[in-house]
Amino acid sequence: MRAVARFFLLGFILGPALLALAACHGEPDELAIQSSLEQMHQEWAAQQRQRREAQLPQGPIKGLPRVDLGFEAKLTLRITEVRKRHCRPAGGDQLGYVCVADISAEVAGHKPVARTIKGRFVAGWSQWVARDVTALDVN
Repeated sequence: MRAVARFFLLGFILGPALLALAACHGEPDELAIQSSLEQMHQEWAAQQRQRREAQLPQGPIKGLPRVDLGFEAKLTLRITEVRKRHCRPAGGDQLGYVCVADISAEVAGHKPVARTIKGRFVAGWSQWVARDVTALDVN
């Protein structure tokens, strides 16, 4: 019974403190948007590598990684510029900010592209996290 009481007391004390800490972040700046988009892309690329690895037959030497430079090049994204247009609180029961930004990026072997994106950006413990990102102007 004492453990339950401590748990609720701790939640009562820490709950408002955590909410205050989350409110201190303010909206993400351009660097935060860029780093969260790069992190999201890295996670996607890791999933693509795992799928590809599962589809390829075993190489001639067990234990050696199979390297497909063309495939790896297609997964390499370099965001060269981010220009934030605006951010607004997500509202409702969602956390973070919904932001619109202009992004310039390059993928190896292709000409640079510029897109306007919209996404929800949530402050994590050490960095911002991008969620629900969509391109608004797909050519």
